[in-house]
Amino acid sequence: MKICIWCTKIFDLGGTKRVVTLLANELVKEHDVTIMVYQDRFKEDRNMYHMSEDIKVDFIDNNEFVNRHHTPAFCWRYLVQKLNAKYGIFNKEKYNDILADAIFPKKTREKWVKYLNEQNYDIIITTASLSLRLGMLAPELNAKTIGWQHNCYAGYLDVPNVVFWKQECLLQEYLPKLDRYIVLSDYDKRDYKKFLDIDTEVKINPRSFVSERKCDPKSKRFLMATRFVYAKGLDLMMESFEEFCKQDDEWQLDIIGAGDLWNQIVADAKRRGIEDRVNFVGYTNEPEKYYLNSSVFLLPSRWEGWPMVIMEAFEFGLPVIAFHTGAMDLIIDDGKTGYLPEAFDTKKFTDAMLKLAHDEELRREMSRNAIWKSEDFAIEKAVKEWNRLFNRVMGIKTFYMKNEEQILECREKYPLRTSYAEFVKEYQIRDNTILYEAFGGRGMICNPYALFLYLLEKEEYQDYTHIWVLEDFEDNRKQIEKYEQYPNVRFVKYKSKEYCKELATVKYLVNNVSFPSYFLKREGQVLIDTWHGTPLKNMGFDIPGANISQGNTARNLLSADYIVSSGPYMTKTAYKDSYKMQNLYEGTVLEEGFPRNDKLFDSDRAEVIQELKDCGVDVKEDKKIILYAPTWRGEQYSRPDTDLQDVYKLINVMENSIDTNEYQIFVKLHQIVYHYMKENAMEPGDAQTKFIPATMDTNEILSVTDVLISDYSSIFYDFMLTGKPILFYVPDAENFEDYRGLYFGFDKLPGPAVSTPEKLGELLKDLPGVAASCKEKYEKAREQICPRDDGKACKRIAEVLLDGKEPVNPIYLNQTDKVKLLVYAGDFSDTQETKAFYEFLNKVDYEHFDVTLIGNGAKEEESSEKLDSLPKEIRVLYWKRSYPATDEEYVCHKKFMKSKKTEVPEMLLDFYRRELRRMIGMSKFDYALVFTDMKKFFPAMSGALDVKQIFNIENWQNLLKC
Repeated sequence: MKICIWCTKIFDLGGTKRVVTLLANELVKEHDVTIMVYQDRFKEDRNMYHMSEDIKVDFIDNNEFVNRHHTPAFCWRYLVQKLNAKYGIFNKEKYNDILADAIFPKKTREKWVKYLNEQNYDIIITTASLSLRLGMLAPELNAKTIGWQHNCYAGYLDVPNVVFWKQECLLQEYLPKLDRYIVLSDYDKRDYKKFLDIDTEVKINPRSFVSERKCDPKSKRFLMATRFVYAKGLDLMMESFEEFCKQDDEWQLDIIGAGDLWNQIVADAKRRGIEDRVNFVGYTNEPEKYYLNSSVFLLPSRWEGWPMVIMEAFEFGLPVIAFHTGAMDLIIDDGKTGYLPEAFDTKKFTDAMLKLAHDEELRREMSRNAIWKSEDFAIEKAVKEWNRLFNRVMGIKTFYMKNEEQILECREKYPLRTSYAEFVKEYQIRDNTILYEAFGGRGMICNPYALFLYLLEKEEYQDYTHIWVLEDFEDNRKQIEKYEQYPNVRFVKYKSKEYCKELATVKYLVNNVSFPSYFLKREGQVLIDTWHGTPLKNMGFDIPGANISQGNTARNLLSADYIVSSGPYMTKTAYKDSYKMQNLYEGTVLEEGFPRNDKLFDSDRAEVIQELKDCGVDVKEDKKIILYAPTWRGEQYSRPDTDLQDVYKLINVMENSIDTNEYQIFVKLHQIVYHYMKENAMEPGDAQTKFIPATMDTNEILSVTDVLISDYSSIFYDFMLTGKPILFYVPDAENFEDYRGLYFGFDKLPGPAVSTPEKLGELLKDLPGVAASCKEKYEKAREQICPRDDGKACKRIAEVLLDGKEPVNPIYLNQTDKVKLLVYAGDFSDTQETKAFYEFLNKVDYEHFDVTLIGNGAKEEESSEKLDSLPKEIRVLYWKRSYPATDEEYVCHKKFMKSKKTEVPEMLLDFYRRELRRMIGMSKFDYALVFTDMKKFFPAMSGALDVKQIFNIENWQNLLKC
């Protein structure tokens, strides 16, 4: 569309200029945009808000439209305007023609109509007072017309000699002639309808920028950013701050801005004796540093429309205190993102300042709320709403308009995955941002935490913003408090909308397990899967039922640019064999050792002991530590099969077998087990004494551990680096090995294995003898399992990930002469399709073909059994239908699947490409084979596959000749 935005000025400072430039910069990506202004050309190089070079600027010489000579007609129009402004004489319906001609003469209007029609605009948008003039022109224009308000109703109509002062009757006649009149809030919509009977539409203004760095909640500085004019309430601010200073000796107030009242306000501060507490900054090109150095934003305005400074403050994480006027309560959530004291009550304003100033934890909480609230004002959301408006006024019946009820229903039903898809489609990837997640947000732990600490401390990586995913902020309170002081460290709640945004838009993704099923790695993102341990027990596709249960993990691994390995043993056992990544994985395996093991070389014992105490663990500095760390057991990951009473019994036996003056015993349960036991079975007080919280990093604990007792947990692989004794307590060895299986036999373990508490107690009585008897096996196991761990894994991985250096020990798994084949056979419910698929299985040569099947239909018992019984040579990527589609794509997809159409709608093309990328990661295939009806979901999107040919149920035998 060809769009014109008509405003008086664009190259000066001001909220309207900023919003117009911001919106135009986004609209010009899809439309032909012109900004028409009265400003002189010499100001063109004073682009205060970084206007896109693609935007055309039409500089209007008003003298070409208006005769400013002092003719009788000119003097009469001048007199009419003055009399009306003072007395409202002509603010009556019967005088509308007279007042309209005085404001915008008929001959001038005719010139404007001719000029604007010659430009062939589709839509003309005017700002502020120009909306009335556009309304006068609207009936004669070929373009659709939109008026756009940038202040509240009272700011336009109730302030003497400003904008629409005493022009209500004109507004009632001409604003309805516009195709739309846009206001800033529901309050304005209400007031225009109530007082003028004018229908309006609400479009909130977007935030003007995005900042990765956030404010410092510890800072004792207030901030104002404002113009020095009466409306901004600076006199009220001085009154409130004077009272504040009587009750506080530390806090300072920075005020950015300038204006007519500068000298008056500076003098007022001096008169009140607070001039040494107020920093009058004036105009600055570096407002960001003031936002970052503050912790509370103040806005004592008498009236505001939709103040951009609040959105700026929220973006930096600053809670806001503002008088409850206009639409403030639509922006500020009182008590959540700031405070809204009663309008112009300076005492209550002071009380709010004191409350926030003297409660750092409250500031932190409000800061987090403010950061997420700022997302409501994202430019991407605003542009989408404006584009929908353009379609409506142009009479274009969009898919959204035709299916709005179903779309909104979908949005409510699938809030996370639809939000995630919106972020993926519409938001750009942010450079120098890193997201860390460990065990689904359990804590700042494992390999991601080690890598984070390394990057945070190194000077060369100070420009990076670090975002940690946490499931429970309260459980991780100590860690949050430890790192919140860093302006480049932030925290998001696992599986929140904020989490979805970060997951979709950060540049680097670091995980030690898997992201949620709706995750897909975007083009331009870099994913490193650090994993969480060298395998001892069976994993991946070696576990019973894995063809269904391991689908999400497998596709996460196939999406990764880098996967970390402790060495050749792990690369072969875990990645090549267990997860069947040989031949298919397109990324790089980094055999550099585990980042978390760097801590075993450089941790400070005193610091770790203090951290244990801070977590409530009853640890003594002068005693050696015996750590019992059993693995997870069970069939359902979220419901582990562990009896805590057995753990209590074992602790008692061990304590009776040791010298408690020399040793102390603690328990570190698996992340999932600890979480489950804490919720369901742990006795009061236990979590504060013997049981180390899941939120504390295991390898930090290992660095102060003197004896490790474990079972099938791979924790012992890490501990071998210390050279200290390891004991194995395996009461269910036979049953566990039958059910789960082990890669590393008991005969190879670097320590003795026993099956009863009593036998374990005997071992604890002779620790020196135990260590001596297992020395040879210990050294052999360490050489085999962790040959790369030397305390520098973080350095090597960081250089590859962020500096672009070549890996020291790279392994590539995609080198093969086999023909790589992607197969889809549906859910096995169709007899003919299933018969053909099994005929294919009987004839395919696995020495020649590498076969990957997209699995489906696990909810049906028969389908599930068929998936489980497939030949081991087949790699199954189970397809869980939690696909990240936008609400519109979801509805369109459902309609397409039910229709008789065979051609994929254009709206679904990008979704189907994304869904394929989610399913197969970076994997590449030579051919695809589809046994089902081409109208089903996977066949429908198979056209997006980059393969030589797609075979079907009719010609699949020809594939075997390839």
